Amino acid sequence: MPGKPRVQKDGTKDMLPVFEDKFVFDASGCWLWTASLDSGGYAQVWTGTHLRRGHREMYRLLHGSIPPGVSDHLCRVRHCINPDHLEFITNRENILRGTGFSAVHAAKTHCPRCHEYDEENTFMYKTQRRCRECKRISDRERYARRTHG
Repeated sequence: MPGKPRVQKDGTKDMLPVFEDKFVFDASGCWLWTASLDSGGYAQVWTGTHLRRGHREMYRLLHGSIPPGVSDHLCRVRHCINPDHLEFITNRENILRGTGFSAVHAAKTHCPRCHEYDEENTFMYKTQRRCRECKRISDRERYARRTHG
């Protein structure tokens, strides 16, 4: 029956029937999943025992074991299952490659007052980068308010 995994002689599942007729090729090289997507927009596929991410299962099917790390879609298309569009990286690197809050702030090279974030002018306060020059200015202003005002 198409769509159901077949058990091979070594006890593993042949996942190829699961993927048949469930993706299309686009001009950019993506293999776009046309079946079920999870709430994040990623392909999901039933392996016979578990619901798994389609891009990871396609990688496993074509390349064997999955390397450690998180899978980053280099094409930025979440429902693409082309294993050539995946790179396995650390979670931190994956976050910094994105467009979220952490990535936006990590990409900044200057503070709001245009002082450069470099080793000499930057310090960490809890988990935030801070500008030493802005801190000096702030300290001077606070001192002036307290002594002269």
